Amino acid sequence: MNYYNDNVDKIKQLVTIQNIIDRYGYKPQKGFISCPFHNEKTPSLRIYTDTNTFYCFGCGMGGDVISFVSHLFKIDFGSAIMRLDDDFGLGLCQQSESRKRDLDARWKEIQSEKEKVDNLKSMYKDHYYIVSYWFRTLWLQRKRLAPKTSSEQLNPAFIYALHHTDYLEYWLDTYNTFEKWREVYG
Repeated sequence: MNYYNDNVDKIKQLVTIQNIIDRYGYKPQKGFISCPFHNEKTPSLRIYTDTNTFYCFGCGMGGDVISFVSHLFKIDFGSAIMRLDDDFGLGLCQQSESRKRDLDARWKEIQSEKEKVDNLKSMYKDHYYIVSYWFRTLWLQRKRLAPKTSSEQLNPAFIYALHHTDYLEYWLDTYNTFEKWREVYG
């Protein structure tokens, strides 16, 4: 067995998929995490601790600890081996300082993008909640203040509600997912 294959086998023995999930900040819920390889609302990436593998039912991505790191950091197989060796302090591979800096820079870039998306998702939820609340308030106001007869004078609050509920309803229908909202506001 050559040096390269020996390191692959050692890494697969020493680093579990659970170690990977914990190290890179994912919080499994009943064995599932939100897939870092595509956008989704419901966690669909299953962690199989007994076989040390993963599979995403949303995008079809699957594999072992090395392929997870390779896809997560968008690096090749060899770089993933070195990354795992370095991140878990295994001492199996020797890496140049410039390579370490490159991998660390890539990791920081990915984390920064993940934080940005998380912040945008939080902003979207707040935005959607506010618009939903305002729509419901105006809708109720519109129903409550509607004239009972055709001769009754129109209440200015009714007119305001009448003018704005249609737009708010349109907004809620148009931006009913984070991805649609992000195209315009993100």
